[in-house]
Amino acid sequence: LLAYGIDHAAGWSFYLWITILIPVFIILPASIGGLITIMLGRFLPRRRKSIIITLLAIGVIIGLVIISNLAALRGTAMPFTALWMQNFMYKLTFAQNPMLPSYWITRSLIDAANGQHTSALFFFLMLLSNGLFIGLVAFYLARRCYFKAYSLVQSARRDRKYPARGWIDALGTVLFWFFGERLRLINIKDLKTFIRDPVQWTQFLVFFGILGVYFLNLRNIPYINLKDPFWQYLVSFLNLTATVLTLATFTTRFIYPQLSLEGQRFWILGMMPLTRPQIFYGKFMFAVI
Repeated sequence: LLAYGIDHAAGWSFYLWITILIPVFIILPASIGGLITIMLGRFLPRRRKSIIITLLAIGVIIGLVIISNLAALRGTAMPFTALWMQNFMYKLTFAQNPMLPSYWITRSLIDAANGQHTSALFFFLMLLSNGLFIGLVAFYLARRCYFKAYSLVQSARRDRKYPARGWIDALGTVLFWFFGERLRLINIKDLKTFIRDPVQWTQFLVFFGILGVYFLNLRNIPYINLKDPFWQYLVSFLNLTATVLTLATFTTRFIYPQLSLEGQRFWILGMMPLTRPQIFYGKFMFAVI
């Protein structure tokens, strides 16, 4: 948005509109997400696996549709030429539906950049009124259904029983063989927590899955000539950038909050026959490995 404002020589009012529009826009998806979450918890708490499988299937179908649309562009023109970009943008025209909130914020920002403040104000009020309305609906629904939904979700939980020792213990013993027994047990515990927590391992797969797909497909991009020094330097720089960005995200998500990831089990660390430097060292080496 800053680049767009600079490129179009927008006045100071455009940047003021940015700071106003984005928080108002966030109200809409937050309220809709809250509504969906409460409804799922209230009416479908015992069918969690079915819901997850259905959502994954929908995501796979959407991904296949997007990939097929992009694959259909390969025979139309050389990639990233004017004709190719025109065909590519045509595939995204569904996002210009006037009924979508993303259209309202886009039009408001474009009109603000062009000095058409009346039109920008109109689309801003569209966002604000719909956001407040859906937020009000979410508020009243939460007041009526949240406690029942929370109770149903908690009562539907089935705490899985795990064996005292299994393949994770064997894997941890191999990975952390150079630790003493106490530190090795802490690292095995962290490994089990990581594998058993879908929030952690799914994010891990997303980070490194996207990076792996990017690296594996470099040679399949038709417009890259890796013998050309220009492309050699550019691809090397992009590879370094992608790796560093992924490492930075991984660090802030998994390494820095190692202790806070313990959650309600944090008191266990204080009861263990280990010094704090040993605990920090063990968690650091776990993250490195």
